[in-house]
Amino acid sequence: MGRKKHHKSNTPASQSHPKQSPVPPPPLAPVNIDPGGQSISLPEESPAPPPTHSLPEPPLQLKPSKMPSAMVDTILVTESPVSAAVQALLRVIETYNGSTVNGLISELKSAANANNVVKQGTPVLTKSKLAVNSACAQFIRYATLTLSSIEAEDVSKCREQMMCEGLKYLKRCERSIEKISRWAVTLIFDGARILVHGDSFVVLETLRCVPKNIYFSVFIVLDNDKVATFFEDNYNIDVSVVRDAEVGTLMESMDLVLVGAEAVTKNGGIINRVGTLPLAICSREMNKPMYVLAESFKFSLLYPLNQEDLPREIREDPITNRIRVDYTQPKYITFLVTDRGLLTPTAVCDELIELYT
Repeated sequence: MGRKKHHKSNTPASQSHPKQSPVPPPPLAPVNIDPGGQSISLPEESPAPPPTHSLPEPPLQLKPSKMPSAMVDTILVTESPVSAAVQALLRVIETYNGSTVNGLISELKSAANANNVVKQGTPVLTKSKLAVNSACAQFIRYATLTLSSIEAEDVSKCREQMMCEGLKYLKRCERSIEKISRWAVTLIFDGARILVHGDSFVVLETLRCVPKNIYFSVFIVLDNDKVATFFEDNYNIDVSVVRDAEVGTLMESMDLVLVGAEAVTKNGGIINRVGTLPLAICSREMNKPMYVLAESFKFSLLYPLNQEDLPREIREDPITNRIRVDYTQPKYITFLVTDRGLLTPTAVCDELIELYT
């Protein structure tokens, strides 16, 4: 419509060229002259140079918008230690120049067992070690799963097959948060009051994916209020940062509890930020559902029976030597929301059998 207005206001042919003038009017460039969008051009024998007196095209006005959540997920997960570790294993396959498949698998296991997988020269953070170890073990399982179908002992063909399966696993890891969000948003209803423990990205991103016509309140148990800025563009979310000492007082007015996890254990329990266990006990005593949002690459073969069974290098902060995580038994968990679906704690063992065997 902008060009149509410019044509009418700047090239009034009936006024610029009276009937008594024998000189024909100068040719015009093709323009839209009807609402249907049809274009009429002058004959080819009289081509017209582009007019120099026409008004410039108005600049395109773009409304400020956020990046789609799926794209945010892909970018952030791609930069995560888990993705960096998987890509490191893919490079092992790509650069292998040995002559046996067993040698390649041995190199993969050596790279996976090394807990010093680095990302841009920085060692993996303590809170990511469990996820990295689980993801590497699952990667080797997926990459070698179909090798039995290759009859030839051609190492190059095996490498090609392993690269193909490994890339599929990497893509699955990158899309895990998007899938979890699709399941978890169905648990949130209009007017809900939600208690969140910590700053788990999968939990916070899920809350941002809730439809804008659903208004709810979020109470985040955290030491600082920086996470509140994560929701500043979401007018339908009322965010409050609370102390862990307020959990017992607030719990009776909550509708549900959402937490993340650093690892999901073999019996369906979770290892997560310290304070998750008392939060879970409180929610169960007050009959409030507790949902754990966790990616399937965090499913671990660990089977702790109590807090002392956690590895010390995982349980304690290496700098302050203070306890940083605790173990929450499966009896306190209502459901686990994963990229493999909505699971009960007892169903985790079946999923682990499929993931690791």
